[in-house]
Amino acid sequence: MPGTAFGLAERDDDRFARALFDGNVHVERIPRRGVEGLRMGQLLSLLSIASLFGVGVGATFAPEALAKNYGLALAEGDDAGRGFVRALGARDAIIGAIALAFVLRGDRDAVRRTLGITTFLAVADFTIVARARGLDAWTSLAIHGSGIVGLAVAASIE
Repeated sequence: MPGTAFGLAERDDDRFARALFDGNVHVERIPRRGVEGLRMGQLLSLLSIASLFGVGVGATFAPEALAKNYGLALAEGDDAGRGFVRALGARDAIIGAIALAFVLRGDRDAVRRTLGITTFLAVADFTIVARARGLDAWTSLAIHGSGIVGLAVAASIE
């Protein structure tokens, strides 16, 4: 059928396939997919931002509950430990809020940079837990590791 690829009706996928075979592919030509037309990078960025903000708010207001998931055990009456977890939570909530502001402003480069920098903070968190608890905290290390991967991927494809 003329004007179609592989005999299918003309669609975004067909135009992309023709551009691919012509060697004329640019990232902007890839059709939008996902929730309400969001690109995968945008969706991952929003998920990362929501996670940062949610964990941050939770750690700020309920440090005991988040400390265990974070990989740090708080002893009864450990005000210094609670303060540390609250500080980490405030950091994460503020970073999430800043990244969300960049999303709402439409500044993709700032979102990308913010998530990229936050990846290094996640590596620092992973290292703190690994040095403090070792492999006994494998669940927490897995959570931090997945955060590192998620932030790095979101930053690279946003």
